[in-house]
Amino acid sequence: MDTRERFTTPVSKQAVQLTEKAKKYFSSGYFQLAKRYYEEAFQLDPQNSLALNGLALAIFEIQGEWSEEAFSYLNLAAQVDPKNAKIWNNLGRYHYAKGEYDRAVTFMEKTLRLTPENPIVIGNLAAAYRMAYRFDEAVGELQKSLGEHADLPWLHFQLGLTLVYRGLARDCRRDLDHAQSIFLKIKEMNVEFEGLMKPTWIKMLDYFVFIPMEVPDIAKVLDQYLPEHPPYIAAFRQKASGVSIH
Repeated sequence: MDTRERFTTPVSKQAVQLTEKAKKYFSSGYFQLAKRYYEEAFQLDPQNSLALNGLALAIFEIQGEWSEEAFSYLNLAAQVDPKNAKIWNNLGRYHYAKGEYDRAVTFMEKTLRLTPENPIVIGNLAAAYRMAYRFDEAVGELQKSLGEHADLPWLHFQLGLTLVYRGLARDCRRDLDHAQSIFLKIKEMNVEFEGLMKPTWIKMLDYFVFIPMEVPDIAKVLDQYLPEHPPYIAAFRQKASGVSIH
């Protein structure tokens, strides 16, 4: 049901109007103004989950990171609107950013149940699986999604990166070679990556296509572009589950 249909009181209607105004400012990059109008909407109607979710996102954009303040609004939004997939996805993003990968998986899985086969959600879930050392589950979800969305370069990139992690963790040459073939395939897709992939991913892609897929070279790329990556390969292998699958 559309949010505007649920709110019928004059105060609630005004809150919806403020929320719509805030969304326009947010889309244009005016995050301080968006925050102001989301706050006004929330003050008028504390049950406005769109305002709560939007307020959390505006705070994230202003601060450049997920804060406890943003998290508190997301929690309220989830209580008000527990079937809103965007809210659960953002909660997953929060826990991922905090390095709480098992928690991130829980929220991303819930998001996927609400929006089955959504490739963006699957990519986020795969990233959480990867950082939780659940490589096989990440690969499975990505391969299944690529069966329907083979034209999405960033989904291929997520699969390649997951194979890099699994190859490092299990000392598996086959995974590393497969990953490099995927990165080469992405380059051959002949698409404009700007806007389709994160800038750091584009830079990593260029390195992974041309470097020898050896541990020291891969480690340098990951350490430079993915600060959350475990910096010591030996410790990474020790912590990761699974056995070598040469």
